[in-house]
Amino acid sequence: CRGCQECSVLEEPVMLFEAPHDYMTCESGAVMKTLALDKVTYDVIVGGIFNAIDQLPVECNITYCPQADVTGCILRLAGHDFMDYDPATGSGGSDGCIDLTHPDNSGLEACLVSGTEFGFDLHAVYKFVCTQISLADFLVIAAEAAMTFTRRIYLSEFPERGEMDFRSNFRFGRTTATSCPGSAEMLPRAEECADVGLVFVDHLGLSWGQ
Repeated sequence: CRGCQECSVLEEPVMLFEAPHDYMTCESGAVMKTLALDKVTYDVIVGGIFNAIDQLPVECNITYCPQADVTGCILRLAGHDFMDYDPATGSGGSDGCIDLTHPDNSGLEACLVSGTEFGFDLHAVYKFVCTQISLADFLVIAAEAAMTFTRRIYLSEFPERGEMDFRSNFRFGRTTATSCPGSAEMLPRAEECADVGLVFVDHLGLSWGQ
């Protein structure tokens, strides 16, 4: 750069990263690991999520189905959270962290805060328990609430099938991760059986039947 007094070298590109922790704020300071959780608090969280979903229109057709879209968003979020578990390092899993800037996670921020997902606001429930319950635990409870909600719709037509009891088997104590670079690369490609086997059978210890 001879003769140039204002020359400078090229800067490295800034890699953006956004996690659920960045959206699910807590004014009084979020607890990162749940130390105690009783059945009443679990039910309060589930009830709050039920109420939020209940406020959405029940109309459902091929292009517009708010309740199904929101419950699907919650389940996809929780699924992408636990599918990055790496047994070799013990990292990842249900730690409340996914890379929201990655294309595979596109749109998942919409069900965290009021916005494009029909105004649904998971944060509105979380902010009342964020000093007691880690975001990592909260997202698992949210997924269980979503499955229970949709199960009850199913039971309205097939009552003999029975409800699912997630609460009795729930274990708390997950620690929230605020950053998890590379986590999206651990997600399986749905069209690749080998990827599905690696994540669900090898990493998570499930069987092909499960």
